[in-house]
Amino acid sequence: MFTGCDLTTVDLASADASASDFSGCNLSNADLTLTDMKQSDLTGANLMNARLTGTNLDLANLSGADLRCANLNRVSANGTLFTSVRMGMTVIGDSDLSGALDLESARHSSSSTIGLNTLVRSNGNISMNFLIETGLPDLDKLIGYTRDSANSSLR
Repeated sequence: MFTGCDLTTVDLASADASASDFSGCNLSNADLTLTDMKQSDLTGANLMNARLTGTNLDLANLSGADLRCANLNRVSANGTLFTSVRMGMTVIGDSDLSGALDLESARHSSSSTIGLNTLVRSNGNISMNFLIETGLPDLDKLIGYTRDSANSSLR
């Protein structure tokens, strides 16, 4: 439908774009807040700096998409294919990634932010390699820092 289109800064907030073909599209700086993109093809799409808050990405194909600096808060990603997506300074918060597919193949140009609420909502079902590649610190060390900090404040 939109294959290869330049949709830079487009506002599709709250739109129904389910089962749409956005392959190769430039969606950089797009507002996709609360957009239904279920079963959409976003293969090779440029989603740099895009806002995907509350976006339904269930069963979507993001293979080769550029998610650098994108904001993925409260996204639904059940059955979503993330093969070879590009990430760096990407923010993923309050999202259940337990049903996301092939996250471990993501290519990271720099660290990203994965919210602790994402880890909790995913019930720990996220590839450890993916988490390490995003720059998430060793969880045992993180827990140790938290305990040390709590003990220090009690003194």
